[in-house]
Amino acid sequence: MADTKTDIIIVDDDEISGRLLKDLLRQAGYGTYRLRRPLDLLLAVRRRKPRLVIMDIVLRGVDGFKLLKTLRDNRETAKTRVIVISEKSFDFEKQQAFKYGAEAFISKPFNVETLAGQITHILDGNKFNLAALGGGMEEEEMSETECEPSDLKDNQVRTRVWGCRGLADSLANSESAWGRQTSCVSVETKDRLIILDGGTGIVPLGRKIAERGGPKDIWVFLTHFHIDHIMGLPNFPCLESSAFTLRIAGAGETEKRFKDAVRDIFYASPYWHNRHPRAKLLMYEIAEDSYDLAPDFRLSAMHANHPSPTLCYRLEIAGKKIVYAPDSGLVGDPYSMQAYDEKLGAFSRNADLLIHDSCFTDEEWRQRPGEGHSSPSTAMEFAALQAEAKNLLLFHHDGAYSDETINQMKTKAEELAKENRWSTICHAAKEGFSLTLD
Repeated sequence: MADTKTDIIIVDDDEISGRLLKDLLRQAGYGTYRLRRPLDLLLAVRRRKPRLVIMDIVLRGVDGFKLLKTLRDNRETAKTRVIVISEKSFDFEKQQAFKYGAEAFISKPFNVETLAGQITHILDGNKFNLAALGGGMEEEEMSETECEPSDLKDNQVRTRVWGCRGLADSLANSESAWGRQTSCVSVETKDRLIILDGGTGIVPLGRKIAERGGPKDIWVFLTHFHIDHIMGLPNFPCLESSAFTLRIAGAGETEKRFKDAVRDIFYASPYWHNRHPRAKLLMYEIAEDSYDLAPDFRLSAMHANHPSPTLCYRLEIAGKKIVYAPDSGLVGDPYSMQAYDEKLGAFSRNADLLIHDSCFTDEEWRQRPGEGHSSPSTAMEFAALQAEAKNLLLFHHDGAYSDETINQMKTKAEELAKENRWSTICHAAKEGFSLTLD
């Protein structure tokens, strides 16, 4: 391979489109080099130092995105400008291309009359946006609607359950009185809405918000990135309107900043179809600390005893205290050498409402001690004796459990409280459950 400077390197192993690209660009006055072996791209860019690389992502024997990432990760080639031209032009592929540094994505079959002009436009220093080159990403302004007035008084806080189940190994065919949606809870005051977790329950919640016309500024607090707590987020209806602002907060992962982990949900996840959000997204990475978010709203976070970086939240809002710990493995033994139960007890002390993990039956909890979950009896005892909470909401029911099993779990916790004359009132979460704190 000669050390020759080239305007454009073409990486396309489709004989027809590869030749067509080369001819069109030569007619436009560009020096081109068509690379026959995609794996030689790094070497070719080093030697020829092109102004631009045009590449397909569907290539024989190599992943086009990995090839693009290799260019970006190499110090000598990191600043090389790249345009992706491909027949595989789903939103996911477009988003991945931009994630790995492509300046534009042009769908095949491309327009032979305008292609050279588009390339010149980019080489002259202009970037095309995704809608202009890829198509299908046009943004529509949704009409403004008046938000229905709240029925809450100034000092009232309403908590509602939109999803409370864990994700079973296989999906159930039967309906459940407790619901099948995964974790999502709303906390509402007269002029504020807060969402806890983005499981599938966030989808019906979003429909309700859209019907009401607001509120338009919403906080979403994610406890962690296990799939059942985020799988509803890409389809949250409020994302479709530019009138909404979503403030999404949570803990970062070990290898990713929180902002990047959330962006991957919307723009680059291989697990579901992505839709480009029209709402304004603001991301906040938080740690185990307290945050004054408004004059009457203070948020505190604490690390939960659960696999992966996971948070519990305490909301002090409108004079009420609500603690949300949906994935929290209580030890349940006051004589063991551990500090988690005691620390969470202090964090939850005198809560008006404690929403706590009760995923397993007492028997199964003893058989699965290392999974970071609790049982109704351990949660009930903790709420009454260590948290001294006014209300306990049993939450995160195992997705495989029958209604009969969950009924028995609730009854057992209630009987335990009654036998010991504990003042904490026990509730069990179900879709549509609502508790208003006065």
